[in-house]
Amino acid sequence: MDKPLLNSVLIVGNKGVETETFVSALRRCFSVSEEKDGNGALSAAEYSQPDLIIVFDSPPGVDGVKFTTGLKKSEKARAIPVALISNGGAPREKDALAGGAADFIRAPFDYEVAILRMKNLIAGAFALKSSELAAKTAEEASQVKSDYLAKMSHEIRTPLNAIIGMLNLAADTNEIKKKDYCLGRADSASKHLLGIINDILDISKIEADKLELSYSFFDFEKTIMSIVNVVNVRAAEKNLNFVVNLNRATPEYVESDELRLSQVITNLLTNAIKFTPENGTVVLAINKHEEQGDYIVIKVEVADTGIGISPEQQERLFQRYNQADAGIAAKFGGTGLGLIISKRILELMDGNMWIESEYGKGSKFIFTVKMKNADRRKKSRYTLNGDNKNVRLLAVDGSAETLEYLSYVMSELNLACDSATNTDEAVDALKNSTDYPYGIIFIDWPLADAKFMEAAKFIKEINPDLKIIAMNSAGGGKSDDEAASAGVTHFIPKPLMPSVLIDAVNDCIEPGASKGGQRLLEGHAQAAYDFADHSILIAEDVDINREIISAILEKTRISIDFAETGAEAVSLYKENHGKYSLILMDIQMPEMNGYEATGAIRAIGSEHAKSVPIVAMTANVFKNDVERCFASGMNGHMGKPIDPNALLATLNKYLVLSGNTDKMNMLMAWNKGLPATSKYIQ
Repeated sequence: MDKPLLNSVLIVGNKGVETETFVSALRRCFSVSEEKDGNGALSAAEYSQPDLIIVFDSPPGVDGVKFTTGLKKSEKARAIPVALISNGGAPREKDALAGGAADFIRAPFDYEVAILRMKNLIAGAFALKSSELAAKTAEEASQVKSDYLAKMSHEIRTPLNAIIGMLNLAADTNEIKKKDYCLGRADSASKHLLGIINDILDISKIEADKLELSYSFFDFEKTIMSIVNVVNVRAAEKNLNFVVNLNRATPEYVESDELRLSQVITNLLTNAIKFTPENGTVVLAINKHEEQGDYIVIKVEVADTGIGISPEQQERLFQRYNQADAGIAAKFGGTGLGLIISKRILELMDGNMWIESEYGKGSKFIFTVKMKNADRRKKSRYTLNGDNKNVRLLAVDGSAETLEYLSYVMSELNLACDSATNTDEAVDALKNSTDYPYGIIFIDWPLADAKFMEAAKFIKEINPDLKIIAMNSAGGGKSDDEAASAGVTHFIPKPLMPSVLIDAVNDCIEPGASKGGQRLLEGHAQAAYDFADHSILIAEDVDINREIISAILEKTRISIDFAETGAEAVSLYKENHGKYSLILMDIQMPEMNGYEATGAIRAIGSEHAKSVPIVAMTANVFKNDVERCFASGMNGHMGKPIDPNALLATLNKYLVLSGNTDKMNMLMAWNKGLPATSKYIQ
């Protein structure tokens, strides 16, 4: 076993024969070094920083009072306690203590008592040093937080100023286009503000160790598609080459916290898009890392060709209340909390995150996450519906990453896919394919110029079964009419997703056989909701919220009754018993809150009162709030601010099932996180 480290003591001056026993005793308790003169002792003290200095005060040899006074003027050594051992009387003791000595011991003295006093001096010095260090650390932490709160104030006020300003501009103009522009900017700023507030709430939960996960089963690829749809518009605005590479080894269904996983991936993609200049590249790659029994570890990489991060900046990247670079933060904005939150979420998921980057050459953020493999597929999604596997494919795209991924997916279908990086190469390939013509052509739609279309038309005359699949980024390309006149038979969005590609190929080989048509359009067009046969009750005490909900649901033709308090909601339900297909329930209301109102409705005891879906519609969005909603008898939870798409999806989710008790019971079990093994859970 290693010996414990001893406190260090520096002895200054000629100790004399009579004190040799005392010094020997000191050596048994401390690590002792010696200096005979004051000048050498001061240099030694500054260099070695002993825990205590003992001066044998014997002027003119070593003047302990003079030495102590000089020591206290040294920036490096003034904090070291000094004890004088002297034959001097009261006047000398007074001068020593006035000069900064911590103790004065008159000879002769009791050696054991003196050593105890030395230990107490060292302990006191350590306590003082620790207290000063703690105070300094607390002061620095407080300053960092104060600086960050000031930054947060700026971050919050910036979008708030945009919202107020744009709404004022919209109110002052009669031009429809200008109103639309102002309202669009206000909408974008409000979503940015909501993201900042969510970050602040998340970091507060992390500091209080209250960040929790909520697990459920979900379609992994569908989740990735939803994330991509959210960030793709901004990528298209910057004309980025945005590529998604989802490996076939990843399961279709997994069990994890879908919301938090989406939060992490969205944050990384948003940062990559933000820090990548126009016409750059952002790649999201997802692969199976390893299997652990029923669990699978997924490896996710988000790479960009952006500004990169230096090693010094990387060290600060995951520190709270810090951003990699203040200048970059000022230029690009943002709270700097996203990476900290993401790293903590991944740690809770038994995962990890790290970065590979070189300043000026882009970055790659990599993380692993452990999820339960809940795949229910009876067959691989990488299969053809038809028997014709001899169809010849050509892919035309200026992105090497897109061509590589498209070729990979086609190879999993046992289909050969030729590549062309521009229309000249594509035309040459088409001209050389007359003996064995292409059956399917993938083309990046913005590349489809007149030369290519003329060649495609010529090949189509030879091979009328030629199918042209146009690949298009959000907001890019030509109109649908131009596409149809050019012979385009399918339109698929970029970045490419495996199921979308495979559905398109299957539909080309065997028209009508693909069951994934809806997935092709998902996220690009809003479904038309019609609930004319339903009535709902909405308990909401804030008039502007009632106005917003009415406007959102007006096009659905649904019948709505509003209650402004929980008590009024219960009364309306009793008066119109059996009328409502769904109840949307606010929580914070006067007279009776949403929990109490739900309990009162359930307590009526009728079959309808027991089974009518009640969904919380509230700004109380923490996990314990959601759990309390279910405990009170509610079936679901929807957070505020009200998202129109979420509201419509909630109505669709419950109203289409309201007539089927078995489905509704399964839905209730699914929402509460109970085991769900049913044909209704797809």
